[in-house]
Amino acid sequence: RGCAVGVGAGAAGGGGRLVRAEFGRTWPSGISWAARFDFNERATDSLALRALDGRQHRVSLSASGDITSRLSFDASVYWRQLEVDGDRLGSGFGAYGSVNFIAAEETVRRPEVVVSYVGEYSQVDIDGGGAKALARRFGKDDVTPADFAGDLVDETFHRHGVQLTLTKHFNDRLTATMSGGVSYDFEQKDTVRRAGAGLRYRVNDRVHLNAGAEYESSGRAGNSDDSVITATAGVTILF
Repeated sequence: RGCAVGVGAGAAGGGGRLVRAEFGRTWPSGISWAARFDFNERATDSLALRALDGRQHRVSLSASGDITSRLSFDASVYWRQLEVDGDRLGSGFGAYGSVNFIAAEETVRRPEVVVSYVGEYSQVDIDGGGAKALARRFGKDDVTPADFAGDLVDETFHRHGVQLTLTKHFNDRLTATMSGGVSYDFEQKDTVRRAGAGLRYRVNDRVHLNAGAEYESSGRAGNSDDSVITATAGVTILF
């Protein structure tokens, strides 16, 4: 045991179908790693891209582990491809990392409280042919394909911030998490707000059911039409 396989499906805004598959393993040292594939995930790079129902396919590798009894780390790298209505907009890579401190341990009356420092970097190479086709399709002949693509996705963003996560085990089967945080995008000089909630139900030692939702403001104007909510559900099988 120590290996896990997970699959899931859900909604990612605009009625799109989101599919996820993941394989991971935990080593005796306590270090865990995982490989994950997200298909048709909602692209949240900009309000304009979300208005066009932009999508992305993403492959990621991640690792996590304990540094001390109260300090841990998470890190991941990923590659993604961006599309709008099947036309390729661009592709690129990114990296994410966090250092997590247990500020309060879980008790019968209170959840575990974790404070995290979070950093993220992303770069996208615009596909000139795809951007040209999209600009023509949406009647943007008065702008260059590069400028049109630049309104949809930032070629580079660089974020750092803090996050608070609460985890509560209600019994030996049901676990709930809630999180919230704020980051600053140094490339765009924007503030990004995030929140999430999730449930995990342990059917038995080998099968876990998972459900969750995430919110992101994406650092744009603060109105309800400018936010993104993603909901997922899935099952994890341990072996």
